[in-house]
Amino acid sequence: MARRGQRGRGVEDALEGEFAHLRAVYDDVDRATPVRDCRLRTTCCRFAVTGAEPQVTELEVAYLLSRWRATGRRLPSVEPGGDCPMLDPDDGRCLAYDGRPLGCRTHFCDAAGGKVSRASLS
Repeated sequence: MARRGQRGRGVEDALEGEFAHLRAVYDDVDRATPVRDCRLRTTCCRFAVTGAEPQVTELEVAYLLSRWRATGRRLPSVEPGGDCPMLDPDDGRCLAYDGRPLGCRTHFCDAAGGKVSRASLS
């Protein structure tokens, strides 16, 4: 019987092609949007404060978890209505910043520079 970690790795191996496409989309989004100052601005990561959570696809969750596992960290506990489980409670850093989903990549709070206008994207 495969251990849980081995099963997860098998799924990740099977999804590697999908992950490559997702990374390409993330790269395109990062290049297409104006530079934002999002590091250590954690209001959007505090779901109980904002009353909203980013919408993510199953592929994004699988990718995020694969990136998380690659660090050797154990999966964090998830508390309903709390902060994003990937937010470091000690220093406010996103512990999964490079693998963050589109909802996090495209959330432009006022503190980070505000919303992006359509004109700036053309």
